Amino acid sequence: MITVGTTVVSGAPINSGGGGAGLPVAGGAGEVPVSTGAGTTYAASLFSDEMGTVLAAFLGAVSGQTVIGDGAGDVGTTSADVSALLAAADAAAARTALGLAPSTLAAQARLVAATRRGPVAMTGWSDSNYVAPITAPSSGAQPSIVRGSSFVVSLYAPTAAPGAGAHLAVSADGALAVRGWLIAEGTAGANAGNLVLYSPSDALAVQIPGVSTTGGWHAVAVSVSAAGVVRYSIDGAAAATATGTPALTARTTDDVRIGRGVGGGASGAATALAYLAVWGSVLSDADLAIASATPSAGAPSLPSAPAWEWAAAGHVGCDRVSLVAGIYQVVGAPALWMP
Repeated sequence: MITVGTTVVSGAPINSGGGGAGLPVAGGAGEVPVSTGAGTTYAASLFSDEMGTVLAAFLGAVSGQTVIGDGAGDVGTTSADVSALLAAADAAAARTALGLAPSTLAAQARLVAATRRGPVAMTGWSDSNYVAPITAPSSGAQPSIVRGSSFVVSLYAPTAAPGAGAHLAVSADGALAVRGWLIAEGTAGANAGNLVLYSPSDALAVQIPGVSTTGGWHAVAVSVSAAGVVRYSIDGAAAATATGTPALTARTTDDVRIGRGVGGGASGAATALAYLAVWGSVLSDADLAIASATPSAGAPSLPSAPAWEWAAAGHVGCDRVSLVAGIYQVVGAPALWMP
């Protein structure tokens, strides 16, 4: 005889006072009693059918989702990332879910960072140590940071405001007065820790404050509207409006040099640069926050495909990297670096 509480369930009705007349007559093996409604009888149903219904209701809305223990005596469901991996149809899909099949330089940079102690950046910049193309750029293939465009920079500042005119990226053919765009860290004083977007050809500058006022990893995403409004997000913060007037002149056929001043000039050896990307469109405030949200990853999760991008991680194990506009090589001896 089996008793649950004060109710005898071996050979006797279950809850005979109102829950039905007892166990239903089984129609086959593997069936269980299932209530047909409050105060009614039980019906026989296959256990596998009932479990399938329960699991479908609990897990079926997310492909690949399953139940896992939570370590505290209860259960939960797998995260979106784990569920996507479990839903992979084959090894290639599993590699994609794990981020092992990067389609952008940003994704490659994040993968390299995940398999090392940290992100890879490049430092030791000078007029003789920089990155430049070795093939002639095609018209329209070079990035232009002017009105109607956006960009993001991921960098590592070893100390607060290491600036002193540290040039992070430049497009120029050497004629300082008529060519190029420049992203530079502000010099000492009021500009310290700022990012300065400067166009020598237009003699126009925009100040983006507080980019590297503290040491460590930082990312800044910037949009420049057709009307000249500059919006920016630093380290995933809500977008704000910068001061200054953005460049008017597009320079789409100049060589892009990373870490070297316009037509020469001072470069900042202290700042480590990990990633650059340029869009030929104006990113929304929400996209700016996405693009700058993960500075310590070494590269952002891109809100959309950029028109041009560069990553220091692309130079790991090689000195030449194929980019949108051609093949880029290390000139001199800038250093690959991890914090």
